[in-house]
Amino acid sequence: MHERPWLLIFAYNFKITQSISFNLKLSLCTRKMKKSSFILLVILLIGSTRLLAQQPEVTQVDPSVQNHMIQSAWKQIKITWSANTYFRISSVNGNVTFDFKYQDSRKKAVDKGQQLALELDDNEVVTLASPQDVTSCKGCGSIGHAGRHSQGVQIAYPLSSGDIAKLKLHKVVKYRFSTKKGDIERHIPAGSANKIMDSVNLF
Repeated sequence: MHERPWLLIFAYNFKITQSISFNLKLSLCTRKMKKSSFILLVILLIGSTRLLAQQPEVTQVDPSVQNHMIQSAWKQIKITWSANTYFRISSVNGNVTFDFKYQDSRKKAVDKGQQLALELDDNEVVTLASPQDVTSCKGCGSIGHAGRHSQGVQIAYPLSSGDIAKLKLHKVVKYRFSTKKGDIERHIPAGSANKIMDSVNLF
C-alpha cells in the first residue's frame, strides 16, 4: 500500500521526462526543417537571379515599322583611366549586331567599312565592319550618367551566322578597334570574355 504513491510519482515523472524529450526532439526537428527551407529558398533565389540576369533586356515590336527587336544589357568590356568600352548584342528582325561603345577624351571618327577585330582564344580573328560613317559625340560612348560629357562612339557591327557560331564556342581575348586616327588595341579581361560569350549564346 505504501509503494503505490511512489509508483504513481515515478510514472508521473517518467511521463514528464518523455514529454520533455519529445518536445526537444520536435523543436530540433522543426529548427532543422526551417534551416533546410531557408537554404532551399536562398538557392532558388540565386538561381532565379542568375536566370533573369541572362535574359535579353528588351523584347519589343516597333509599331511604326513592325521591327521585332531583342537586345542584351549593356556590359563593360574594359574600364581604364583613359578609356571605357562596352558591348551588347542586338537582334532586329533576325539581323544580329555586336553593338560597341568606345569612350575617351578625344574626338573620333570611323569610316564605313573600318573594322573591329575580335581575337579569339584559339587565335582565330572575327572581323566586323562598320556599316556606316560614325563621328563621336558627347555621351555617345557612355551608359548611364557616368561619362555623359565625354566624347564617344556607338557602332552596331553586323554579325554573320558564322561569326555568331565562333563567338558561341570561343572567348574573345583581345580587340582591335580601327578609327580614322589609327587602331586601338586592348586585351579583354576573363570576366568580360565570359560576358560576351554568355550574351551571344542568348541568341
